[in-house]
Amino acid sequence: MNSINNSQKVILNLVGSIWFLVSIDSFFVWGGLGTYLRIIGTIGMMLFSFIIINKWRISANNMISIFFLTVFLLWLLQYLSGMVILGRIFDFVPLLLLLLWPKEILNDWYKWLRKIIIFFAIGSSIVTILSFIGVLEYIPHFTLSGRSQLHRSLGLEYNVYGVFVTVNSSAWAARACGPLQEPGHFAVILGFFHLIDRFSHRKINFWIVLCGLLTFSLNFVLIFVFVEFHNFFIRQKIGKAIKSSIVLVGSIGLLFFILPQQTKDTIVYLFFERNIENVYEDYEATGSLTGALDARTGDYSLILYENIDNNSFLFGTGYYDSSSALSDYRGTILYIGLIGLLLSIIASISILQIKGYWRLKVSLFLSLFLIYLHRGWMMYYAYLYFLSYLAIAVEAAETSILSSKKTENIIS
Repeated sequence: MNSINNSQKVILNLVGSIWFLVSIDSFFVWGGLGTYLRIIGTIGMMLFSFIIINKWRISANNMISIFFLTVFLLWLLQYLSGMVILGRIFDFVPLLLLLLWPKEILNDWYKWLRKIIIFFAIGSSIVTILSFIGVLEYIPHFTLSGRSQLHRSLGLEYNVYGVFVTVNSSAWAARACGPLQEPGHFAVILGFFHLIDRFSHRKINFWIVLCGLLTFSLNFVLIFVFVEFHNFFIRQKIGKAIKSSIVLVGSIGLLFFILPQQTKDTIVYLFFERNIENVYEDYEATGSLTGALDARTGDYSLILYENIDNNSFLFGTGYYDSSSALSDYRGTILYIGLIGLLLSIIASISILQIKGYWRLKVSLFLSLFLIYLHRGWMMYYAYLYFLSYLAIAVEAAETSILSSKKTENIIS
């Protein structure tokens, strides 16, 4: 492998971070600047790929992943149009090259990405806390118009405090969004960074967990549970699990007890009524998972799905409307067909076949399964495939480092 010097590493991490922030659709790329940043990130990643890869030796597993991701991308492109096609290509091409990178370089880059995500977690947590105590409205900010069709149809705007976004809605508290337009979107990314942290032998990061909770999204909570179930129980740290659970529940309970009643009502609504109540009631009434998912589905898209013909079921209709909120696997079928959904799943599973810790793969599989059930549209983008592979690469690199240290200690 060609070595890269420290200045090249800094540029690589910077360019790579630009590519990642663009691929997750951060607010500062919503305007014309986004096109230039996407080009810079893509070209930079391609150039550095040629620098750090000495011989294009692809293992069987990596080759399978590249193949299925390429086939899925080609399938997806036929449903896109105009600049959106170029955007997907600029996001996916670096992803395909990243599957060839040495795990040590990916591990160093992850440390940069992690600092960026923690920065957004700290700022977003502070913004959300300020909204609860009623002083956020006095903080200087600028406003951006709604980006998604759903937000525009609801008349929602985004307030941006420095670089931290909130959805401007009088009905809800300021849920933590990081640099993104959706709290649930940021919750998934925080969940994946927590997953990578824990499987790379790092301690729980307070700010990632706090911000994940302040998104008021069950996406983060469930990914957190998947990961910590392994760390607490499979590693037989039951005593520590019980103590930590008592401390966590006790701290949250005490904090909740001293909050004003209006704030308590808001939290209950954000965490329970908005997320669970209707879903649970529909599940009890229908006894089916799809019946429960209907509670968060728009009527128009649901009617289109229920009346879909066999040909469209297999090949898709190209219909995608975020305002109708059919965001589970049925929306994916409506958009790119059963074949497209299966190609996406196969691409995800092929990444999980790359050599790595099997318990990590179980947590990744459960996390991806959750996304297909609730936020299937996220699989049209490159970053979740990237984060899955990054988790495997970082875990392998950190395990190798720990093994080397243990060997050195034994020798010494």
